[in-house]
Amino acid sequence: IVNKNYSQFVILPKVEQKSKRALTDIEVKKIFDSAKDGNKTAKWTLYLILAGWRIGELLELTRFNYDSYEQLFIGGKKTAAGKNRRVPVHSAAQQIINEQIRKNGKTVFCMENGEQMTTDYFRRHMFTKMLEELEIDSNLTPHATRHTFATLLKRFGADDFYRKKLLGHSSGNVTDDVYTHEDIESLRKAVETINLKGIINSAQEKQSNAERPAS
Repeated sequence: IVNKNYSQFVILPKVEQKSKRALTDIEVKKIFDSAKDGNKTAKWTLYLILAGWRIGELLELTRFNYDSYEQLFIGGKKTAAGKNRRVPVHSAAQQIINEQIRKNGKTVFCMENGEQMTTDYFRRHMFTKMLEELEIDSNLTPHATRHTFATLLKRFGADDFYRKKLLGHSSGNVTDDVYTHEDIESLRKAVETINLKGIINSAQEKQSNAERPAS
């Protein structure tokens, strides 16, 4: 029987936490421009920025999760608040969704052969590669798009209740979580508060100021 704690004076080094951040306006513009040029990964990433799905949630969406009349997806997982949440498609991403639905794969965001894509494949062979090509911090993960979505909703003044609903977060208020039933148009209004054109213009202005010679 050992009755002495020999580890009481052992101090373990702190584990460094990787910083999580949202994409900047300039980074969003780079992704937007690449998507406009037809880059598939950039298109998917732009949709993630405007929808807030976790990458695992995105890659599990099927055409049966899509309501073509209301133009929204019903999906999500991980938490009770995150399951079966309704996320309207931002008008700037509707064409991307239409293209993916037409592929008629097992999932909406699928491999070229229509099979489901794994999160690891997307991260390693698509997302990181795109970041490197666009000269964006390649240490970022797809989860940065979710942070960006949350940040943009707050920045453009989306109602806090609907912001949490879109992200699949509990409001922390029993009345809100149990008795308030969100309506689709309110969710759509929250998504559409994200002014993509404004973000692009902001990025262009910042780039112009950076390139302008000092007087």
